[in-house]
Amino acid sequence: MDLNGGDTSRHIVSITSDVSFGGSHTSGLIIVFLTALLGASLGFLSNFVLTYLKARSDNSTNIWNKYCDSITVAGNYSSEYWCLPMQSVLPGNASEKAKALKIQGQHLEAKIIGIQQYLINLEAMLDKEIPDADLADLKVAREDFYISLSGGDFLERNGQQAVERARKVQFDAAVYVALVQKGIRERLKTRTILRRLGQVMAIRFAKRKSS
Repeated sequence: MDLNGGDTSRHIVSITSDVSFGGSHTSGLIIVFLTALLGASLGFLSNFVLTYLKARSDNSTNIWNKYCDSITVAGNYSSEYWCLPMQSVLPGNASEKAKALKIQGQHLEAKIIGIQQYLINLEAMLDKEIPDADLADLKVAREDFYISLSGGDFLERNGQQAVERARKVQFDAAVYVALVQKGIRERLKTRTILRRLGQVMAIRFAKRKSS
């Protein structure tokens, strides 16, 4: 009787041990699975964030490259406008020529106004991108450029003064473009540093999980 009872007790202990071992083994697998899932999720999230930031940076670069190109184009139109001869300096029999020059001047005015409005529409966005240390100089350069474009309200073109204005608008355009590019470059440099820091942290985290 005692032998039978002893066998029964040992059998129960054996079953209990097997169940306990099976439970701990299952718990370990669950922990490994959850750890792997967490690592994969964080890796996906970090890659998504880094990809998003790069795409945003590339989009920003394209916007401001186009902005700078528009400054140059507007400056060229303005120089062309200021170099047009006035009707008063044309020969008396040049009525058709005078009419054509007047229309050409009006077309250039319209183009300059359109591009200037495009630049104005992006001013608020641009000012947020420029570091505070460069913002004051940028605003001064922008105001000088706008004045050079049209003389305030397309003042009458007359001789040497108009030629000087045609030269000045090119100078002011170059200064404004240089300051825009400098400010954007500084901002992108900061974003690149942050993006690379995020990449390093993601790689270190992945290595730690794999080990």
